[in-house]
Amino acid sequence: MSHRDSFIKKNRELSKPLDLFNVGFVGAAQGSVSLMSFNINDTIKMGGNAVATAEKYNGTSWTTITSLPQNRYSALGGGNSTGAITAFGLNIINTGNSLEWNGTAWVTSGAVSDNRGYVFGGGDETDAIGGAGKSGTFKNTVEEYNGISWSAGGSVATASYFKQGGGNSTDSITAGGFGSAGYLITSEEYNGTSWSAGGNISTGKSHGGWGNNGTSTDAIFTNGYLSVVLNTTEEYNGISWSAGGTLATARYNAGVSGNSGVAIVSKVQTEEYDGTSWSGGGTPSFTTAGATSGAN
Repeated sequence: MSHRDSFIKKNRELSKPLDLFNVGFVGAAQGSVSLMSFNINDTIKMGGNAVATAEKYNGTSWTTITSLPQNRYSALGGGNSTGAITAFGLNIINTGNSLEWNGTAWVTSGAVSDNRGYVFGGGDETDAIGGAGKSGTFKNTVEEYNGISWSAGGSVATASYFKQGGGNSTDSITAGGFGSAGYLITSEEYNGTSWSAGGNISTGKSHGGWGNNGTSTDAIFTNGYLSVVLNTTEEYNGISWSAGGTLATARYNAGVSGNSGVAIVSKVQTEEYDGTSWSGGGTPSFTTAGATSGAN
């Protein structure tokens, strides 16, 4: 049995989510653009477990761009090939600094007040949100970014990690994850001040791919982990979750961007969503768990 298979078997026995090959999900640009006009022809993928590589997608193929200054995983972020952000996350130096992409280089920006990994979040380099996660203990605190600095936002109801979510500082949603009571089935919606209960997903799960430019009225939740690796999709209409198209490949910790109408998921392979079904896209140049974003 390989080391990876042994690790998966151990986690199944413990009924806990996998901690290996974590990914920081980076959502589509929000705030300054239309969230409903997501374009899979402009996405960006960066970081992952033990890598600092970054690349962009034009709807057909992936092209390598400037790497991050250091590897970063279990992070959040958002943007596209000309402007993006990644923040929080774990790496060899465990930095709390954000990194902004200007289309050419990564530039250090404001530091989060409570750095941690396994967070949910989304936004862009001018308006972002991130929270929950774990650093020693499960977290329920949330931070908001205004393009310069991070400040405290409203806390989610349940402290947990491996939650999935997206949005920005005025309209965000999060669902699933793993807390002290186990896998979560609940979702929460954010109005810029406080979180309120949303519709429940079909089953508690973690490590899912989330279309991070989704909002409290239009979101997508794909793949994930619940004793087995999943290939399912769920779509949110602001009230309830319903089944969407099944992916060709079951995966966890994959980068996802989009909403219920159009989305892209990428890890070892890329799949594109048209609101009904998934189809194959370009193959990334690096295949470790990474992060994805996109904008119109």
